[in-house]
Amino acid sequence: MSFTFQNLYANQINELYNSEMQLRTIAQKLVDHSSSYDLQNLLNEYSEEINRHVHDLEKALQEIDAQTSLECLPMTGLIQEIELMLQQGGNSAVKDAAIIALVQRAIHFKIAVYGAGRTFARHLNYSAID
Repeated sequence: MSFTFQNLYANQINELYNSEMQLRTIAQKLVDHSSSYDLQNLLNEYSEEINRHVHDLEKALQEIDAQTSLECLPMTGLIQEIELMLQQGGNSAVKDAAIIALVQRAIHFKIAVYGAGRTFARHLNYSAID
């Protein structure tokens, strides 16, 4: 099988879908472990955003008639870091700062993958993912 833009796009969508599903799984834990009311609200809003992304990615997968198959290893690593951090005791403000830092890393990773996916979608004349 040759590597095509179609394959590349399908891989991006799969990676994004897997990333969002991993984040969806841990989102409530982040809310539960944060001590700041403002951070809890932001994390709840982010959880809603994740759900919208999952829905959009499911539509993109249907558009290209693809199944979800890839595990997103970078996001798996970030989720493992988050899980380890949540198990630690200590100052609640420090834990909130760690939650923010790790969520920012996850968001920046997703921005890169979404940007590439959007470019590939446009090249292939698919609906652009947002």
